[in-house]
This record gives sequence, C-alpha cells and structure tokens, in this order.
Amino acid sequence: MSKTKETQLYHYHPETGEYLGETIATLDPIDKEPLVPANATTIPIPNTVLKPDEAYAFNGVVLKKVSDYRGQKFYTKDGEEVEVKNIAEEPEESWSIKKPKPPKPSTDKILKGIKLEAAKRIKESGHDWMAIRQVTTGKKVPNDIIEYANDIRKTSNKLEEKLPADFTNNKYWPEII
Repeated sequence: MSKTKETQLYHYHPETGEYLGETIATLDPIDKEPLVPANATTIPIPNTVLKPDEAYAFNGVVLKKVSDYRGQKFYTKDGEEVEVKNIAEEPEESWSIKKPKPPKPSTDKILKGIKLEAAKRIKESGHDWMAIRQVTTGKKVPNDIIEYANDIRKTSNKLEEKLPADFTNNKYWPEII
C-alpha cells in the first residue's frame, strides 16, 4: 500500500512524552511506506490553542494537551518553596503562587520577648554587676545607671500595653548611656 501524500511525523521526548516538533516522514526506498522513527507518531496534535501553562504530550496513544508548570515556584501553607519539575505535574490545591506571610507571634510570646529584651538591655548597661558590687563592697550604683534601668522598665511596661511585634527595634527604647 503505497502512500503518494507526504506523511507528517510528530516527535516527542522519550521520557516525558513532551511534543518536540514536526517533520515529514522519509519514505522507505523499497516499499515506499513512511518510516516512523522511535519517539515519533503519525497521530496529529489536537487542533487547539495552548495556554502559557500548557503543552502537548504523547501518552502512548495520542498527543494530548497537558498542564506545564515546569520551573514555576509555588509555596505550601507553611511557606516552603516547591518547584514543579515535570510536565503534566499539577500544583497541589493548597499551594499558592505567593509566599504566605508568617503568622503573627502570640501575645504571650511578645510579652515574654519584651521582658527578655528589657532584662538584656539593663544587663548590658552594667546595672546588675554594679548592684552586686554595691551589696558586696558598698560602692553605690551611679545614678545615671539607675535612671537608665528605670527608663528601660517604664518602656517595657508601655510596650506590654501596645505589644508591637518589632519590640526589639531601638526606636522604642531609651538611648544607651
């Protein structure tokens, strides 16, 4: 059975099935039938328009339209980045294109953080060491150190009412002396 008309071949990737392009089949010199090489088919691609996230792939029977999100990054609910690597791999329904914002810290966590930040700043001023020295040697803590520690405590009390998440920012605290 000789074919006089040219036969269109549709090539696909051997592993993914992704449609790669078209060529005209070479005819067998003896029986004049089209030669169909490996990873090619005579089954035509569908007559449809592809969207940017679609491709054609051969599934062993037909070339069909499939999703193609390869190289696109998505985010899980936990904020973990996931990249789609395979053709026809669908992103999970719970994935998002935008990275989710981290959850706001709890009130208890902020309160505890403010107290720890205040204690750290007082300790860094040398107040605690000077208070111990006063008890053991009688040498008084300088007034400016006492005032600074009191200012830190007042600031801490005010922050505990407002509960800003960025409580470690120096804009809230008295300047270091």
